[in-house]
Amino acid sequence: MRPIRLPAVLFALVVGATTLVGVAGSGAGGAAMLSPAEVGEWSAPFWEGDARNPAVPLDPPSLEKGREFPSAAHIALLPSGKVLYWNGLEGTEDAVPLNAATYPQFAKNARARVLDLNGPTWSVPTPERGYEPPPGDPDGHLSRHNLFCADQKLLHDGTVLIAGGESRPGDTMGIRETRVFTPEGAAGTFANVGDMVKPRWYPSLITLPDGKVLVLTGTTQMFTPDAEQHVHGSYTSYNNVREQEVYDLTTRRWEQKKTPMLSLPLYARVHLMPNGKVFYPAAGNGWGGAGQTPDEALWTEQRLYDPQTDSWQVAGTGQYGFREPTSALLRLEPPYQQAKVLLAGGTVMPMPTPPTANTLSEVVTVTGDTVSNDGQRKGPLDGKLGDQSQLRNPRWASSPTVLPTGEVILFSGADTEESLLPGTEKAVRTAELYDPATNTWRNLAAGSRDRTYHNVALLLPDGRVLVGGHTPVRVFDGSPAPSNSYRDASFEIYSPPYLFRGPRPQIKQFGVSATGHQLDIKVAGSSSEISGVVAVRFGSSTHSVDADQRAVSLPFEPIADGVLKARLPSQAGTGLTDGNILPPGPYHIFVLRNTPDGPVPSIARTVFTKPAGDGRVTFALAP
Repeated sequence: MRPIRLPAVLFALVVGATTLVGVAGSGAGGAAMLSPAEVGEWSAPFWEGDARNPAVPLDPPSLEKGREFPSAAHIALLPSGKVLYWNGLEGTEDAVPLNAATYPQFAKNARARVLDLNGPTWSVPTPERGYEPPPGDPDGHLSRHNLFCADQKLLHDGTVLIAGGESRPGDTMGIRETRVFTPEGAAGTFANVGDMVKPRWYPSLITLPDGKVLVLTGTTQMFTPDAEQHVHGSYTSYNNVREQEVYDLTTRRWEQKKTPMLSLPLYARVHLMPNGKVFYPAAGNGWGGAGQTPDEALWTEQRLYDPQTDSWQVAGTGQYGFREPTSALLRLEPPYQQAKVLLAGGTVMPMPTPPTANTLSEVVTVTGDTVSNDGQRKGPLDGKLGDQSQLRNPRWASSPTVLPTGEVILFSGADTEESLLPGTEKAVRTAELYDPATNTWRNLAAGSRDRTYHNVALLLPDGRVLVGGHTPVRVFDGSPAPSNSYRDASFEIYSPPYLFRGPRPQIKQFGVSATGHQLDIKVAGSSSEISGVVAVRFGSSTHSVDADQRAVSLPFEPIADGVLKARLPSQAGTGLTDGNILPPGPYHIFVLRNTPDGPVPSIARTVFTKPAGDGRVTFALAP
């Protein structure tokens, strides 16, 4: 069975809708032509200019397109199924080379869009740049409100929380500003809410079991202490922000917690564990100005943060020290006593370090407060040399997508740490799939666009993946570099191999019990064919990071022919607090059917988990 296709209108716009490609190597092509059941299938690229002017050719990306259309550096899937995204490095297509001198001269505040894939159509939210620019500064060149380099998370009321970002474009100063995006009408609106206590650039947000949102790390200023002190008073440039804060959706205010921590790296990789603690696996973005943060050497420590006691504990040491990898929480399984975190690729840090990407892949297991590494240290290129437990391609800044089947796909990225040696990186177009059951990686089909830095990937309700973004650190006028040096506003849609394994299970009816403790699901055919019910949280990522990304296998049982009952974890005798497993927010609910080639997911239905006090949650059909 072929997968659900894009709407006919979109296919008319992107003539030649799907392509099959080889999977050898890390470039666009390869020696072998494999079937979609083996490597999946890509749509042709599509972009905002398509709908407005179909006569404009799709390829190659151009300077004019870079100026006109935003590229997705930040992205979030809205409850309606529409997609919110905004730009990165706005205006820098006119800065050649892009460096500390030219960036502030040309940079502008990011523009946002809402994409409806049922067209596709694009809408402009209000205000387009997330705030109303003052008279005389329509592009936000001088204003201190840039959405770029913030972090964003979906809240359980259906809105999107956006915290931090860049002060004046190009100055890499953090801001205290917090905005909430409310989906309404054709697009939606941004509104300011309570500022954070500390200004933050490159912060990490994560939703807690009670629905509040924790912010960690970020920096007040990357490069110029004098400018930072002028704007932010006494804050020092020579540390990442140490204090954690918590956002309360009810009051729309931040609370600064009392326990200062040792610093964490920017965009620290963090994940919520089944015991309600936040795990830092010694991974994050390595920008530290080559010693900007004095305690940078301690980023090698794996740590747990307890939001109940506002306390940190050291739980272990990273197997490779501090890394700048892609990070993903593997699918949680009953009885939810363990969590496994996948770390793959990137570079080994801290700075200064060789900027070449590696193939390192490891799984860190967290059981309660006990952290264990997999204990199998590998060479940095063992995957390229044939070790299937390692990535097949060295890759940095790839975007991970956790599938309902429990597998993980990495998309896009580069073979070099682009922020250290811009203009030398080669795009990695080949997607790669990790199978946790066998602890192996394999190559999938390759996309048709370079997406090195500031790329995104987002699981859609029909089980496909939206892939977009590409905002390189531009050092050439034109494209003499190994990869495209222009911003790319296009998207592609990837159909994983599981969509070619035969008929998909179908959810015919979907509801929530009166108590909110269980899901009532009616499927087409016999319920005995259903092998799993999986909740996957709606995605919201930037810079290859989404701390809230999680998939959870729910306890379920057939209660009549074609009728299933799926329950909250606490209703299955686990003794756990449900908010630790399914923190409040929106989720896809997939049902799975097994085949000889592996499981096949249904098209998902949407459910919310809502806070019910003391870390408990209930299911709800609406925010």
